[in-house]
Amino acid sequence: WFWDARSFAVAGRAIELPAAVMNAAQNVAFSPDGSRLATGQNDGYVRLWDVETRRALGPAFEHGGLVNGVAFSADGRRIASTNGAGETAKVWDVTTGRQIGPTLRHQGVVWGVAFHPAGELLVVRSNDPGANLWHWQTGTNLSIYMPHPAGVGDAVFSPDGRTLLTVTVAGRDEESRVVRRWSFPPIPTTRREAEVRTSLFTGVRRVGPDDAYVVLTPEDWRNYQAELANMDERPVASEDGSRVSR
Repeated sequence: WFWDARSFAVAGRAIELPAAVMNAAQNVAFSPDGSRLATGQNDGYVRLWDVETRRALGPAFEHGGLVNGVAFSADGRRIASTNGAGETAKVWDVTTGRQIGPTLRHQGVVWGVAFHPAGELLVVRSNDPGANLWHWQTGTNLSIYMPHPAGVGDAVFSPDGRTLLTVTVAGRDEESRVVRRWSFPPIPTTRREAEVRTSLFTGVRRVGPDDAYVVLTPEDWRNYQAELANMDERPVASEDGSRVSR
């Protein structure tokens, strides 16, 4: 169902799910521009819908199991989905409907997922404390950068991507019952900056037209660090219109 956010009245007709969906959509998410809706169902599929017409857009994405989480990337080009029973997360190309990147596998139940605003990183909400933060294109587990004593019950990025807040799964010890705040690098202003920052963070770099990856060599590290240092010296506009260093 769709609802008017001001009047709380039903807005237009509902989306009718296929007969194969025995209960209901487990999770829904609007695209950033509001034109599409993604739904995850207990029949193992992610479906895209046109918000205006309420009609399905293209074939469904087959994740498998019970799809209990869906999320769009900030540019609307990708959808991430999770399967709680199968303990997996996957990323899909919205245009082609094909999975991109490897399946991200967890040791515990998965509850949902969120993209970093820059699109390179993925936070998976799961009771697996060893696998929460991913460089999803390569399947690189980056949870060493944000260790948790327990699984992550909820997570949200700030709009600028500089901060991530996580809530650990409630435990008996005091250390588990806290909200944690994590700091991230600035959102890249160019594709090259995104590549450099991601490579320095993950230790790999993209090569070739097929998005293959190789491990950074010591020379790569030196060159990327020098390039990033030059980028960080570029002047940018502050809130009051003056020019300041990054």
